[in-house]
Amino acid sequence: MIGKMNIHFIREKSKEDVIKNLLRHAYFKKPSFDFDEVYNKILQRESLMSTGIGKGVAIPHAGLMDFDEMMIEMGILREGVEWNSFDKEPVKIVILVVFDMEMRNEYLKIMGKINEILREEETRMKIINARSREEVEEIFSNIGGSNS
Repeated sequence: MIGKMNIHFIREKSKEDVIKNLLRHAYFKKPSFDFDEVYNKILQRESLMSTGIGKGVAIPHAGLMDFDEMMIEMGILREGVEWNSFDKEPVKIVILVVFDMEMRNEYLKIMGKINEILREEETRMKIINARSREEVEEIFSNIGGSNS
């Protein structure tokens, strides 16, 4: 089970704008966190080591104290964005995760499942070429993932 993952088709041209866009979606649903603090924390993490894991995927994230939940926002970009990934490939699938630090073990399990799902090139291509959120949700449900 992956938990509630919200899916967005986005057109930003930079890593920072992609992160900002997805974080705005998370903030819209839970405006009780400090947007700038979380955004800066994600960028700080990016400056230490890119969250571009290769094969067109990036997983920017921030663990917070007293957040009490996990929010997962998926951004799908038809045109890739430079992310400083180790394989130098542009990123087309971004999964932004904001979670409570006490949920770190759950976060790691979810990230393991997402990595497993996105490891397959055919699956990544289906996601990138999807025309609707429902189509992406169907892709995840057909391979054992869940979006609820």
